[in-house]
Amino acid sequence: MRAFRLALAAWASIVALLVGGTLASAGEQRLPQGTIRLGGADRYGTSVAISKRSFTAPVEAVFIATGAAFPDALAGGPAAARLGGPVLLVRKDGVPRAVKDEIQRLKPKNIYVLGGPDVVRPTVLGDLRQLTSGRVARLHGENRYETAAQVSRSLWTSRLSTVFVASGASFPDALSGGAAAAHLDAPLLLTAPHGLPSATRTELARLKPSRVYVLGGSAAVAPDVVTGIKNVLPGVRVVRLHGADRYATSAKIVTEIWRGTEAVFYATGSAFPDALSATPAAHVNEAPLLLVKDKCLTSAVMRARETVAPWPLTSVLVGGTSVLPTAAYNTECGWPERFARLENKSCKTVGKAEWLVSFDFVTERGRSRWTDVRIVGVAGIDYFNGRVIDYRTASFTKECGIS
Repeated sequence: MRAFRLALAAWASIVALLVGGTLASAGEQRLPQGTIRLGGADRYGTSVAISKRSFTAPVEAVFIATGAAFPDALAGGPAAARLGGPVLLVRKDGVPRAVKDEIQRLKPKNIYVLGGPDVVRPTVLGDLRQLTSGRVARLHGENRYETAAQVSRSLWTSRLSTVFVASGASFPDALSGGAAAAHLDAPLLLTAPHGLPSATRTELARLKPSRVYVLGGSAAVAPDVVTGIKNVLPGVRVVRLHGADRYATSAKIVTEIWRGTEAVFYATGSAFPDALSATPAAHVNEAPLLLVKDKCLTSAVMRARETVAPWPLTSVLVGGTSVLPTAAYNTECGWPERFARLENKSCKTVGKAEWLVSFDFVTERGRSRWTDVRIVGVAGIDYFNGRVIDYRTASFTKECGIS
């Protein structure tokens, strides 16, 4: 069954490419199959790495956000996705060399700077004007709520079916929510925890959505905010997406918005920069963004991944290994130590339904190399050397070429 599902997914990809259903738009570049890391030496380098692998020149727009704070940049991800361009991070008073080089490569028609002069200095805009013959414009308001409303007003000019609302006081819920908003071509507006700001209220009234997704539990977005939304939009359907923590909320967002996907993006849930830059790239690949806790996926996130992408063809790790270890996306938090796993697998066919497989046998005590272990009938090992094998590593169908 597993091999059939994999083969079916691959065939679906071919059909989609033939009919043009999931090809990236001009200026966008989908990632290949496999496990891919998009990371740099720092948050600025990571934003460049994401852009390089996701966008081809020329692009309609590049969005610029500070790498030092999250509020003004939260709304920028869905907006950048809508225009088919990246979010690149800068310092408050300067543009890193790698970011300058990337902007020159992309040849954007427009550069949008998110936030006011206290967040991104006017000298930065001057530097950006030297990098493009296009327009450089600042999108901002008096506060984070007005900035998000200004971004929405500038990019979405007509009535919408859906709008996302997240707390502007913290970033976690808006990270997975940004990718979800981009997937539905919807803006992401911000709210204060205990009341709907006037700028958000005004923008909701202008957009007149029939559905509003509120991201996070009542501690992040109080019931009074939901009441405020309903007062502005009589008859609106308000859907709160939340879980016990930021990771469960990430999982809930993904299972609500995606019905299936061949690619999944992963980013740390303990910091904001990498996930902010990842939103447009996730959109290019029609992928959700799941949050990783330390070095593992919580059970809620693992179940969400199994629901929308049981066997993803592309797994994208956003950020360097110091913030997102390679094993994290396939490790469930609290997974019992008695389960072993198989790594560095290979296979030789020696007869009909008969193979010799080699692998690293990994337990909490270390690893050992095993070669030419004979398996018959099914290309997989569920139990070996007295240990139950983690089912996610037990199969050899790929290595043995079984479809």
